[in-house]
Amino acid sequence: MKRCIVIVLIVLFLPSLIFAQNTLIGVKGGVNGSWYSGSNWDYLVDTTETDNTTTVDEIPAANILIGLYLETMLSRHIGIIAEVNYTRYGQDIEYPYMGYTVNSEFRQEVVEIPLMLKIAYSPFNGAYALIGASLQLPQSDLEIKHSVGGTSSEESIVTDNTMVYNVLGGLGYDLPFAKGGVLKLEGRYCRNLTYASDSKLYQFDVNALQLLIGYGFNI
Repeated sequence: MKRCIVIVLIVLFLPSLIFAQNTLIGVKGGVNGSWYSGSNWDYLVDTTETDNTTTVDEIPAANILIGLYLETMLSRHIGIIAEVNYTRYGQDIEYPYMGYTVNSEFRQEVVEIPLMLKIAYSPFNGAYALIGASLQLPQSDLEIKHSVGGTSSEESIVTDNTMVYNVLGGLGYDLPFAKGGVLKLEGRYCRNLTYASDSKLYQFDVNALQLLIGYGFNI
């Protein structure tokens, strides 16, 4: 596992060694808003409603995303961005039952390694589009916390797969600063292609809308 991560990082950051004069290194952070979809998730929600004779409210989960990035412009309009981020994915559901409000929180911690193609108006200045893929490394099982009437209980769904593959796309804007600094504003949408669990009952489609701000320096 560790050897695989090292190989991936070397491949992602190799372009910076070749195009160092057109490379930014920096940090990013922001909000990762996530929610589930798909037939398995719909089945869980529908079953909860039927079993409890109630209506379930689905509430997207908002979590912090923090990470490092490396960006290399291969030409005036085309670049590559590689990142290493930490965040959590999940969703909440809430419904009334026997005079109480039942809340269930689904959360999973992950390290993700996106690799994106950047299509820019000009290098490190102005609007750009992103498209790419992400290697996601789950750092925990899927943790589910149930709360009702002041009491709570927890359960875990085992992570069977150490790697999950995502696709993503988005838009951003570069604001140049003095001495080679660049402020970045980004909005991205991500979705999984594979699952962390082999249990079909918990193979949810994971969607995420990420709103990020970053700052980098030209190296």
